[in-house]
Amino acid sequence: MKKLLPQSFAHRIDYLIVLLVALILRLAASWYQGFNNLSFGDAADYIAAAQTLCDTADYPLRSSLPFFRAPGLPLTIAFASGCHVTPMAAKLVLIIADSLTCLIIYSVGMQLSRRTARLAALVYATSPFFIWQTVEISTEPLFTLLLLTSLSLLLSAQSGNKFFFSGAFLAIAALTRPFALLLIPLWLWSSLISKKHSAAFLVLGIAVTFSPWIVFNYSRSGEFILVNDAGMYNLWRSNSPAMMLVDDTHSSEIFLKRSQAFEHLSLAHTQRIYQQHPGTAFSARSDEWKRMFISDISESPTRFVRYLGEKSLRFWRPWLNPLSHSKTVVLASAAYFIFLYTGAFAGWLILFRSNRSLAIFILFFCVTAWAGHVPFQVVTRFRTSLIDPLAIVLCADCLRSHRKLHHRNGSSNIGVACF
Repeated sequence: MKKLLPQSFAHRIDYLIVLLVALILRLAASWYQGFNNLSFGDAADYIAAAQTLCDTADYPLRSSLPFFRAPGLPLTIAFASGCHVTPMAAKLVLIIADSLTCLIIYSVGMQLSRRTARLAALVYATSPFFIWQTVEISTEPLFTLLLLTSLSLLLSAQSGNKFFFSGAFLAIAALTRPFALLLIPLWLWSSLISKKHSAAFLVLGIAVTFSPWIVFNYSRSGEFILVNDAGMYNLWRSNSPAMMLVDDTHSSEIFLKRSQAFEHLSLAHTQRIYQQHPGTAFSARSDEWKRMFISDISESPTRFVRYLGEKSLRFWRPWLNPLSHSKTVVLASAAYFIFLYTGAFAGWLILFRSNRSLAIFILFFCVTAWAGHVPFQVVTRFRTSLIDPLAIVLCADCLRSHRKLHHRNGSSNIGVACF
């Protein structure tokens, strides 16, 4: 971990400035929102799971939804707070985690240049979308830190130790948000290209990190569970005809009414299935959700395929949901995301000319993030925690290239400079 830190005095000054900016902005936002405010729906589950860990040294079998939460965030809250679990303590943990992500952004940016690293870290520190993630208790700030740490170790790895820790951090990221499991093949491919024996260290890091949790789950249920039992429920929920109906409107009022109706429907199914398969019958419940998912698809395969297509486009929608946000916020988010992704695409083209293997890796990363989320619920915060940190680095490198070209020939056209 030490080698992830900026080594020279100048680099440390860069980082300390960005770190202070990140901490001040995130603390101010959480103070404004209220340190003890729990408006995000999943927040109470994470607090309850962390408190259960501290009180009983056991992990709850179920949350407010019909599955148990991935353990990464509750374990982190319990450990980092010294079992003084409160909403304020949890938010402070996430504020520190997201501020530390600036360090990792800086490290990733240093793969290109110091100017890129400094600008990317500053943009991340001041981005309203990442700041706002820390005013709620959600997995995104911790997941982003863990995933980018794993990525930074992978990109800079020259020894087996770094590949081992890259695998370990990737596994912890997966224990925070199971999506990271889909990135394991990409990490393996990258390590095999580097050195063939490096893949063994990567796999070892993943296996050592996952093993205790797998053994724990098997000891209490007799079932092999890698992270949690949420997959089939989320697949059914995200593609049920009732959810399609929720998304099929342009009215905020209708959207809200249909969302509430869907929650009642989901709760009724949950109670029925849990009564049939109580306790640790994880596989039986998952099989029931899978049966319902397949049954819904069978009723209208064309409708399902069309809905997947809509979600595929929605994943890249460069503005927030107009049904959930004001017109001003939607327009501001559109200006931000369009500039960011345009600059990121231009930066990727620049990178492709100078480091084709890294550019292809980033492309596969983005495609995996896209394909891995489309079958499930598509919301902006899922894309933000995955795509946007790398988009910020690429956009920063595009701006650096523009400045370099401007000094060389006096051009002030950023579009021409980047593309």
